[in-house]
Amino acid sequence: MSAQRIYANGLDLELATRRMAGPLVGGSPPRRWVPWVLQLPAAALVAILLVGPAATTVWTAARVRPGMVAACALFVAAAVGLRLVCRRDERVHRLWRGVRRSQWRLVRRTLVDIALLRNRTRTSVGRSLLALGSAVTLAVSGWVIAIALGADGRGAYGRTLLWVLCAAGILGAALEFARLGRRVWWPWQPLILPFGISAFAAGVALRLVFEYPQRRLPLDSVFGQQVWLFGLLLAVFAWSWLGVLFALFRAAVAAIEADPVRRDYVYRRDASNSDGGQRSSAVRSPRPLVRWLGGRRSARRVWITLRRRQRAWSARRPELPSRKRLFVLVRPVFLVLGLVVAVAAARVFDVVLIAVPGSLQYSLDSATVHWWRLVGDDGLDPGVAAAYSLPLAVLVGLAAYILQTNVRRHRTGWSRSPAREAVPRRWTASEAVGVRRVPPVALGVLRVAVVSLLAVWPLVALAVFAWIGADGPGFNGSGAVWRDTELLQGMANTGWVALWATLLVLAAAIPVAHHLAALRSDSVVSKVAVVFLVVFTVLPAQMYAGPIRRVIELSGLTATSVSSLIVVHAAIGLPIAVLILRGALVAPPDSPAADALYGLVGPWTVVWRAMVTARPALGAVAVLELVQVWNDFFVGLLVSGSDVSPWSLLLWGEARQFNENAGHLAAGALLAAVPPALLLLATWRRFLVPGLTGGVLR
Repeated sequence: MSAQRIYANGLDLELATRRMAGPLVGGSPPRRWVPWVLQLPAAALVAILLVGPAATTVWTAARVRPGMVAACALFVAAAVGLRLVCRRDERVHRLWRGVRRSQWRLVRRTLVDIALLRNRTRTSVGRSLLALGSAVTLAVSGWVIAIALGADGRGAYGRTLLWVLCAAGILGAALEFARLGRRVWWPWQPLILPFGISAFAAGVALRLVFEYPQRRLPLDSVFGQQVWLFGLLLAVFAWSWLGVLFALFRAAVAAIEADPVRRDYVYRRDASNSDGGQRSSAVRSPRPLVRWLGGRRSARRVWITLRRRQRAWSARRPELPSRKRLFVLVRPVFLVLGLVVAVAAARVFDVVLIAVPGSLQYSLDSATVHWWRLVGDDGLDPGVAAAYSLPLAVLVGLAAYILQTNVRRHRTGWSRSPAREAVPRRWTASEAVGVRRVPPVALGVLRVAVVSLLAVWPLVALAVFAWIGADGPGFNGSGAVWRDTELLQGMANTGWVALWATLLVLAAAIPVAHHLAALRSDSVVSKVAVVFLVVFTVLPAQMYAGPIRRVIELSGLTATSVSSLIVVHAAIGLPIAVLILRGALVAPPDSPAADALYGLVGPWTVVWRAMVTARPALGAVAVLELVQVWNDFFVGLLVSGSDVSPWSLLLWGEARQFNENAGHLAAGALLAAVPPALLLLATWRRFLVPGLTGGVLR
């Protein structure tokens, strides 16, 4: 009971703090069954095209390889149990704190307490036994899964894990660059341009430039060529994502610095920091090796000198936000971007098929490419491919489940409009040393030139090879891309599929996102729904693409695959769309934005208010879905039939004679890269930045 609300004997009275105005509106409260009816399309899409095929994949795998399914189930149970113990056991937090602060005596004492079951309460003993059993089960089940995959399968999974680790490194690097370059002007147009270019087009450019790697580097061996090509593939992946992630994180940091409360928190100026944000000037204890050498006077003097120089440089350099506190504030944005990048890393497919020569593809394939080869082998049972796809789904789903915990406490909204470019800080005369003596204009011109060159080099390569290709110019003559009616029709079909899939995603996601936003963030239903959406967002496509393809072939629907492509793309994009829209609709209580969630109005009024409130998020979801469907290759390869062929499939068919069709391939890839790039440039500042930095899981 508060000062403005009285609750007694089942009666809830609320005092009106302002004058009531307007005529009374007659009628009864709105019917509550209408929102449930509006959520039926989303439930049908997810149940029929995601949950059902995923369950079919598990059943098919259990029929052929039950040991793999049992090992995956034990792996999931052990990982979840270990995670719960780590979250709730204070000894684990003390152990992690000792590792971070290099307090090895505390670490040893904590490990002894855990191993010897000291402080023997029922809870501590139970948690210790659960942690020990989970760790052993995790190791044994992981070993069983690795053995069941086989040598080739383990190699493909190892390379896929390298892709995922590369994605994690790109996320961390983008956040650190945004932290360091938050007050430096960067041209955002070339930074976001690579995100709109498909992996297929980037792979074509990569193969055109590095068709014969042994001529570029002294790597004559096959292993050297494999390492060189795999490094190039990772570089192309980093090129596609680093710029857009940096721009989004920089917008999130700008929103934090625009809020005085969050700015004081991230710069350690809050009241909880008793020293006013200044770190202690006392010399920290050295690391174990230096502590071992502490008896020697020379080592001690060197250590003190280094610490003094570090403190002098820290006092002179500009103040930087705390990494830990910045990560705490941007963690909702970090999660939604991490989900998108993790899905892209786990589904690496088209860039391998188009950029790697056929003789080296088997040694550089990813888990998705290896699964595709198993599906195409008529001599194998479908359960073999289904069992092979389970470990990837388990690993990616568990990673997403672990990352999404402890995020719902952040209920502060982000800026609803794009942050303006921050004014660079002027350096003082005492700080103007080294590279800072360069005039700011020259640095700005150099920055624009370098960023633009790194961003547009694939487009430049495609344009050059389109004019000087071995098969003649690709933009004029008898073989011009403008006269290829099949390619133009494929682009038109892809555009229509992307448009209808986007409309279906928006129509199905808004009611579900509105309902989830109205729930309490700490309720059981909200937690389960968020975990479900996060797991199915990162679920590999091979978990449901295989059963869908078999159903289409058995039902004779290959001639009507346009509708199949639309609904499959809509089902794939629905979970992440609901997460983004839910994060944009969540509002603190007793605020004007909460009226769209809790107001006693009709359903269409609620939908209209939700659309107005989440307009940037709606635009962001629409743009992401359009770009994803336009640049798709994997789903179109499995689902498309005789009536429709996406443009990427048509170019892939011509890539089988790569040297003979180099000019036409370059021209077609360049032409296909124009629509998503223009769409990103037109909607970045207005929709994508405020929509994607609106948070998720709040």
